[in-house]
Amino acid sequence: MSARVRALGSEHNGDDRGGYELAAALGEGPDVRFVGRPGPGLLEHLDPSRPVLLVDAVRRGATPGQLVELPLRALVERGLPGDTASSHGLGVVDALRLALALGRDLPEGRFVGLGGDSFSPGQPMRPAVREALPRVIERVRALRERPAAETTGAA
Repeated sequence: MSARVRALGSEHNGDDRGGYELAAALGEGPDVRFVGRPGPGLLEHLDPSRPVLLVDAVRRGATPGQLVELPLRALVERGLPGDTASSHGLGVVDALRLALALGRDLPEGRFVGLGGDSFSPGQPMRPAVREALPRVIERVRALRERPAAETTGAA
């Protein structure tokens, strides 16, 4: 069973546009969705019976264009490198921790992030982020095709 992809971000805010472009490149449908900036609404996009790949821009702790990849369980335990600040108000880490606090089971899966530093409305993606996007798209494609046990393990 291939993993579902839930891409986060904003199609209008600089480096946060990566999730939007990734979903478009993979072809949106039931298994690939751009979910915007869902905050706690991210929980509605997580089905514990299906592995998931959460894709988002990393605001701090990663250089522009740097790939950050963690199993979801490790993301919940350790957070993101540096700082878990998100352009989504309640970020991915916080939403996953909220799910656990509410007694919800988390799906197996991975977080795939792309470092960015431009998140203002109307700004273009930084060149380093734009250049790294095809690598992230290929990584997500490869992860989707792996068995669930490989999708959730260490990078």
